[in-house]
Amino acid sequence: MDKREIGYAVKTLARMIDKKIDSYVAELSDGELSGMKGWILNYICMHEGAPIFQRDIEAAFYIKRPTATEFLKNLEESGYICRVPVPYDARLKKIELTEKAHVFNKRLKKQIEIFEKKLREGFDEKESAQFVDYVARFIENLGEKF
Repeated sequence: MDKREIGYAVKTLARMIDKKIDSYVAELSDGELSGMKGWILNYICMHEGAPIFQRDIEAAFYIKRPTATEFLKNLEESGYICRVPVPYDARLKKIELTEKAHVFNKRLKKQIEIFEKKLREGFDEKESAQFVDYVARFIENLGEKF
């Protein structure tokens, strides 16, 4: 495979980012959480104030229902979230964060800011914005929304 291919380059970068974030998540949670659970928790924190449901997690992370169910079950058992029934639909349970999740996410945000700064070293603001624009276009070329 040619290292100059877009797919190869992006996949390599994504694996490196995942590995690094996974290590932060594991360290900050004293080994309680895997990387994906940290991403899910961060997503819920970013959307706090709006009702978040399991289907939102499935869509945001392109995961199937059983996978999302397992991640959320583990987060609930670990004390990071609780699922609360909504009055207008007995089938739905919105996801709410616990204090433990807020503490964890505050620490993770700081670590991600440091990591993001490291990623951007040697790039000016315009180049960073261009990169994100390019990635968004790649995603759209594949028929998805960014």
